[in-house]
Amino acid sequence: MSIPVCAAIRLAMIATGLLSPALGTLAIIVIYAGIFRALIHVSLRQTELVAGIRFVFFFVRLMRIFAMGAYVAVNA
Repeated sequence: MSIPVCAAIRLAMIATGLLSPALGTLAIIVIYAGIFRALIHVSLRQTELVAGIRFVFFFVRLMRIFAMGAYVAVNA
């Protein structure tokens, strides 16, 4: 889900020439949240608590992707 969305946002950034430290920071947060979510998924026994923690990282990632899209839309 997020790979095509991130690719579309990145394409919009390139097309508009919009590159900023804020977008770089948001992109790094998206990457780290995905990595931590995957690590928790494969390294811990799945319980409701672990699923909740994974959801937190998913939600952080989703909100940062929306923030990147909004930033590009507003500043393009």
